[in-house]
Amino acid sequence: MAKDVSITMSWTGFKKFDKRIKKFDERTQANMLRRAVRKGNKVFRVAGKANAPVGHSKRLRKSIKSKVSKKFGAIKGTTGVDAGRGSKNDAWYANFVEYGTKTRVSTKKIFHPRNLPQWWRTDVFKDRPPTSLKSFPATRFMKKTFESNQDEAIRQITREVRRTVIASFRGTL
Repeated sequence: MAKDVSITMSWTGFKKFDKRIKKFDERTQANMLRRAVRKGNKVFRVAGKANAPVGHSKRLRKSIKSKVSKKFGAIKGTTGVDAGRGSKNDAWYANFVEYGTKTRVSTKKIFHPRNLPQWWRTDVFKDRPPTSLKSFPATRFMKKTFESNQDEAIRQITREVRRTVIASFRGTL
């Protein structure tokens, strides 16, 4: 997944749930939290696909993926654009859509006979600038998705943990 476009949310707190969760063995805790993080990721994934700008191939929308990983004992859920080589819907341009492009001017330092430096623009032709210097505004669709759906994702995570804890106390797990 493209790191620049991915959004990571950290979920801590909820002392009541932490006390109940600690009563279970490690495997049950990990399964419970993994399911909860998947529910939270689903909120971001569905909203991200709805907010993504649609081109003629809808590749950007199709490439929004979620994944859950466990590293150093922490369960981490990530939702972002799968922009790697070899993926079916490779949206390699996702960073340009999210952050935009801007005109960048390259300069070159040239020394004259008296060793006084002068800066010359090397990217401009005499008649007109090259067409590759067009700028494209940022849409920030994944950031907007995260900000507008953060409360709903936390609600889904809390609901799933609560459901699992209650079900385990009833003995239906």
